[in-house]
Amino acid sequence: MHKPYYPLLSSLFVIRKLRESDRQELMTYLFREPACNLFIIGDVENYGFDMEFQELWGEFTSEGLNAVLLRYYSYLIISSGGPDYDVSQFASITKRLIFTMLSGKAESMEPLAGELGLKDMRVQYLAELKSADALPPVAAEAVEWLTVENYREVLELHRNIEEFSIHEVNEEAFLRPIKDGTGRTCFIRREGKPVSTASSAAETKRMAMVVGVGTLKEYRKRGHASLCVSALCRSLLVEGKTAYLFYDNPEAGKIYRKLGFRETGTWLSARNESR
Repeated sequence: MHKPYYPLLSSLFVIRKLRESDRQELMTYLFREPACNLFIIGDVENYGFDMEFQELWGEFTSEGLNAVLLRYYSYLIISSGGPDYDVSQFASITKRLIFTMLSGKAESMEPLAGELGLKDMRVQYLAELKSADALPPVAAEAVEWLTVENYREVLELHRNIEEFSIHEVNEEAFLRPIKDGTGRTCFIRREGKPVSTASSAAETKRMAMVVGVGTLKEYRKRGHASLCVSALCRSLLVEGKTAYLFYDNPEAGKIYRKLGFRETGTWLSARNESR
């Protein structure tokens, strides 16, 4: 069943819900900057326009599609060619939604976050990996892979990694990538429990985003995270997928560059503290 349309009109812009008939124009727009739009590309390719947990709005000008807003569960992503889009109208849409996080490349995020009064924006760098040449070898028995049978152990690991700030989690959203093949997670077990992990998300035929890289404090500085990222990226690259990730920690940046990642852009995210 198609979701209803709510056109928002101004003198220059028309913003409305997107549907299947918009797919071609949307994908043409998104692939102008595929790395920055990877999350949206992956979610559209994998879930389309008629899922309850996902919605998309597009802004149209006389020249075509100019900006896009995605809702995936409680996470929002704004995409635009630059700051020249109808910020107030997108802010109006956003205020009607229940969301925990808003993200996007810097020039798209800054005006919308300012309009919404979102503060304490997190600055991250987008990096890509196209080759396994710099990745260390990983023995098959060194890592395990997330399944529907062991996911609770890995979910508990996520909750105990301070930087993840996960206290409550939508278990359906956590499991969905494993069930439908849009993501994968590897982890390292020590002393009978998972202690380090890395995941992919928004996988498409050509790209994947590396997310959820973390290690329990007492097991850090032992190379566990690098091993997880290496195993994960090797599994992606062998399928012909370029791996992307975000980082904001300079020390993490050094590690990722050592593994072969190279920076391609800047990303901002802000939590909705009013929720």
